[in-house]
Amino acid sequence: MKDDKKYWLTPPELYQELDQEFHFDYDPCPYPRPENFNGIEIPWGMSNYVNPPFRKSDGVFGAGPTAFIRKSIEEQQKGKSSVIIINTMAFINMLLGAGAECRPMGRVRWLDCKTGKPWGSPSSTTLFVLRGKEGTMKNTDPEIIKRLSSIIYIRKDILEKVKQHQRKRGIDESEAIEELIAAGYEYIGL
Repeated sequence: MKDDKKYWLTPPELYQELDQEFHFDYDPCPYPRPENFNGIEIPWGMSNYVNPPFRKSDGVFGAGPTAFIRKSIEEQQKGKSSVIIINTMAFINMLLGAGAECRPMGRVRWLDCKTGKPWGSPSSTTLFVLRGKEGTMKNTDPEIIKRLSSIIYIRKDILEKVKQHQRKRGIDESEAIEELIAAGYEYIGL
């Protein structure tokens, strides 16, 4: 019988670096896996290195990455730690690297733009929050913009854009600046 399962080993230098930090005493996903070994069914150590199957179809006993995450959470509730290394999409790592806060949102039933009907079988959704850094403009309230407009320097090309926008929309300078900032034009404050 052909074994179509794929196993991927952690590069030794990465494992050693993590082991120096976390001092692992158990691996519920060892390779080679001992015969009849099921890392989901037995108690784990106090510090666990978890490199789960990347897909359910690669796992044994029907256990894919989700089963190992659930088990990690169960072991955490017993006071045990797990370091889980798992493939993610590049944009997730970008968000986490930028300091994003994460919030599980469950299965959001997104609405179809044309029909308004909810998505029949939604995927799990995560909300990422990237907070502005100190000193950035967080409030574009028209009154604040109006007060700040006298101290904002705008590049010549953007100044021309402000004037065109003013004329086109029939609005004052502070409103034009506010709309252009909201549209992504940069400004330099004093």
